[in-house]
Amino acid sequence: MKKYLICLIVVVFVSTFFLYKIGGFGLFDFDEAVYAETSREMLETGDFINPRYNYMPFYEKPILFYWLTCISYRIFGINEFSTRVVSSVSCIVLVFLTYYFGKILINKRAGMLAAIILTTNTGIIIISKAAIMDGLLTLFISSSLYCFLAGYITGNKSFYWGFYISSALAVMTKGIVGIVIPAAVVVWFILVRKQNIREIKLVPGIAIFLLISLPWYIVVTVISKGSFFNDFFIHHNIQRFSQPFTGHSGSILYYIPVILIGLFPWSAFLPGSIRNSIKQRGPVHLFLLMWVVVPTALFSISQTKLPSYIIPVFPAFALIGGVYFDKKFSFSKGEGYKFNTESKICWSIFFVLVLLMSLVFAMNGFLIDKAKANFLEDAPYLNQFIDFGLAPLILAAILLVSSAVLYFFLRYKNIRAVFGVFVVLMVIFNFMFMTYIMPSAWKYMQGCLYHFSNIVRAESGDGDKLIGYDVCQPSILFYTRKKMIACSKNDLERIKNELNHASNTSNVYVITKQSLFQKLSEAVNSQVIRRCSGYTLLKGQPAPPP
Repeated sequence: MKKYLICLIVVVFVSTFFLYKIGGFGLFDFDEAVYAETSREMLETGDFINPRYNYMPFYEKPILFYWLTCISYRIFGINEFSTRVVSSVSCIVLVFLTYYFGKILINKRAGMLAAIILTTNTGIIIISKAAIMDGLLTLFISSSLYCFLAGYITGNKSFYWGFYISSALAVMTKGIVGIVIPAAVVVWFILVRKQNIREIKLVPGIAIFLLISLPWYIVVTVISKGSFFNDFFIHHNIQRFSQPFTGHSGSILYYIPVILIGLFPWSAFLPGSIRNSIKQRGPVHLFLLMWVVVPTALFSISQTKLPSYIIPVFPAFALIGGVYFDKKFSFSKGEGYKFNTESKICWSIFFVLVLLMSLVFAMNGFLIDKAKANFLEDAPYLNQFIDFGLAPLILAAILLVSSAVLYFFLRYKNIRAVFGVFVVLMVIFNFMFMTYIMPSAWKYMQGCLYHFSNIVRAESGDGDKLIGYDVCQPSILFYTRKKMIACSKNDLERIKNELNHASNTSNVYVITKQSLFQKLSEAVNSQVIRRCSGYTLLKGQPAPPP
């Protein structure tokens, strides 16, 4: 009975940790709102094969995330919680999978420690709160690799089916990357270990993989008359890899700081953990290192780079860290942890990260003023008074105090206490981040457009039109539930035509930047409904007859 009670407490804690406040603020532009709107339009139109965004075919990503979000909308309604819950549940399942396979592949304590590390790192916390596909993709890639390794280590061939099924679901989530990463890791491992390929049920496994992943791709390609193939495979896969996409570029070392910050605070033990795995030389440790190397190398040479791309390596890092701490916990207090040159380098990196993060939080007002001076044209919401209150200062103080406490425990080589401080620090971070930082950030960045969208939704009818003049944020579509006519700075004639063709009984709403209001008002007749945060909402009127 005690065992089940402990399990229940753990499940409740992890679920609460990831689900906390995910519905407490609105959607952020762009990716969150794009995927939310695509799912909403799928549910509205009843077309669950052909994704649409702004009521036009949208082939940037595959279908599975949209399907799961639609199911969530059916259960919880169309809101922020139901939009983000797919990512949160994906991370919850991923944590328990990490514990389960860690227990099978290493031991129970290593699996538990790995699950704690995975739960309480910055990257997974952020991914679990965002309505993007990376959490779901990481779940399926991790599941596929866990299953393959479990099949190899335990000799239970049924685990190999999980490899093929999970890889197929990863492909249904985000495309060919869902099979490229698992396949590359597995092929490399097989070549090094000289495994008999017949053991992994290759032919029936590929058949199952194709049976799950291929039908939707075939159907949507036929329905779209080849447009899906060109847009998705050529533009959003090959071109993303071969050239920077929408300005998301970086050097080959891009992911080093991303990993250090994303794994914070556990990145302090990263070099030691990796060194420990290299010294172990067993198949589990070899596989985990390959799991780290393959995605990191792949995304580093890719010309399009985003921080979230590297998240699939985090479960491997968590298990590597779990093994490391399991070894350290086996020693008595004060033993097993040498404060040598390697440790000093690791902790120097950690304390530098703490200092930088504390400075960012403490100097948030100064940084906001700098952003206003340089990015006001592209981010009109900066044209307002922005104040995050005491929350950033409190976070900075917590980081610095935690560092002092950690230094005290390190002097006495109390590694268990250090581990506990890290966990408590990230629980507090999760609470502060979701209770104060994210709601305030959303209010300043998105609040005005959300308010405009609610006005348009409340006042407009089915025949009314919505125009975005140099404004195309997808959250507007989600909250207005309307198609938006996107016009660039040079599309004034198009706006005039839309106004002149509007009937006497219909309205045309225009959302634009305050900096373009004068230009727009000189070209068309309009009535200002509301101004705020660098944006203006107008109701357009046809030009009077000559």
